[in-house]
Amino acid sequence: DWWASISGSFSGGNAANSRTAFGSIKNREYITAELPMAKTISEIVLKYIDTSDFTYGPNTYEFFTSTDGISWTSVASRTGETWTASYEEKVHTLSTPTLAKHIGLDITVNNGQVAVGIGEMFIYGY
Repeated sequence: DWWASISGSFSGGNAANSRTAFGSIKNREYITAELPMAKTISEIVLKYIDTSDFTYGPNTYEFFTSTDGISWTSVASRTGETWTASYEEKVHTLSTPTLAKHIGLDITVNNGQVAVGIGEMFIYGY
């Protein structure tokens, strides 16, 4: 079952509005989300923004989880990711479901723009 949809409640980066998180990718972009309580996470889905310019999409990135917001564990990563449609979803199934209250997304490379665009992040678990 899905139980969290993070949209516009990202922290970190340069800005967030009600639908999309944008930030400068000149160095890197790090986005975190905090859940109301720790849950076992089994899948994270990124949803692209509404644009036909796919160069805003994250290319190389890694997901981290934490129960305390201090110690982080890598749970999934992608390299060479491309985006081909508005609202496209990329599913990241964790090889081992993990207990987490905090989810971090570290984007180190996008597909060409000086900013990165993420429409939504869905967190699935039990």
